[in-house]
Amino acid sequence: MTGRMSIVETTKDLPYPTYSAAVDGLRGLAVLGLLLGILAGSGFPGSPTATCLLFVLTGYVVTAHMAGESRRFGQVDLAGMWTRRVTRWGPVAWITLAGIAALSFGGVWSVTQQREIPGETLSTLFMVNNWWRLSSEVRLAQGPSAPLSMLWITSVVEQMVLLWSFVYAGVFILHRRGWRLAMPVALAVMLVGSVAVQWTERGSPLPTQLNTFARLGEFAMGAGLAWFWRRRGLRGPRRPELRSWVLRLWPIAAVALMVLGLLFGPTSTFWARGGTLIAGFCSLVLIAGAMTTGALKELLEWPPAAWVGRRSGMVLFIAWPTYLAVPVAVGVVGRAVLVVIVTGAAMFAADYLPGHRVRSELLLASERDAGHPDGPDELEHDEQQAR
Repeated sequence: MTGRMSIVETTKDLPYPTYSAAVDGLRGLAVLGLLLGILAGSGFPGSPTATCLLFVLTGYVVTAHMAGESRRFGQVDLAGMWTRRVTRWGPVAWITLAGIAALSFGGVWSVTQQREIPGETLSTLFMVNNWWRLSSEVRLAQGPSAPLSMLWITSVVEQMVLLWSFVYAGVFILHRRGWRLAMPVALAVMLVGSVAVQWTERGSPLPTQLNTFARLGEFAMGAGLAWFWRRRGLRGPRRPELRSWVLRLWPIAAVALMVLGLLFGPTSTFWARGGTLIAGFCSLVLIAGAMTTGALKELLEWPPAAWVGRRSGMVLFIAWPTYLAVPVAVGVVGRAVLVVIVTGAAMFAADYLPGHRVRSELLLASERDAGHPDGPDELEHDEQQAR
């Protein structure tokens, strides 16, 4: 398979935004949820509702970018996509691993943690951290005792994107041959397969959350929304009546996510019995609201929220090792303060990493290429076109 995949449908003159500050705001909201789960002393790193939002958002953004490339250029640059992802995560990962190794020589980690570090380091570099944890019943029973336990989330995300890039390429081979239902069928298979895998786990919460195939349903939801809006890019629906429904439903979805997060902890069997899919659907509605002009979009485009989202990797890589490294004797409040300070400093330092500088330049270029943002003028134009 070549790095670039050609397709039939091309619309080079269509403004197609491939960046939205609201997406970064949503990503920032998700990682802040993960951070709160850590500071609360959760038995498992990562709030389940926050991870659901992150997985659905990943499916939406990745698919929207692929659809945008195919519509504007007649091809999808898979090699370029993976180069950008490696450039983005690579520097952060190596710095984190170097810091953990340095702390090992300082005697910060316990004997149990020290024993887990080599295996978790290799599994993190090869993005299979979740399968490393699933491979041992003892490791699962110990809980998130190692400094890199949080990175099961990034492993699941990258595995989803890798699998989806091949599925997407295969779908467009079929699409080019006239199979117009190839994408809906692929998404349905992913969703049904996710439910089947969850069923085989027999209500075990941690194996279900760590299993990539059990979480594909959430990714498929986001991908389905991007495919449904593939002519719009990272913008909301064109029809005024659909916009109205989205603006009515997203507050309900946001409240539902908060209630689910409060009622069901990370080790609750609810998440292994369809809970992740329920939270995923609520996340889907919230994403739709964030892409539609309104109060939520304006809030998520607030510069501090978008700033946090663009540096979300620092929370995923830095917060949990810092939490484990701080002595328990410091107290809950002192521990939380130190985690926030160290993580915040790492987020500020992210501006000096090569991957983040490259991404910032790409975002500026994307905004210039988009033609115009999803603002009031475009909304009025869309409504006139709909009439």
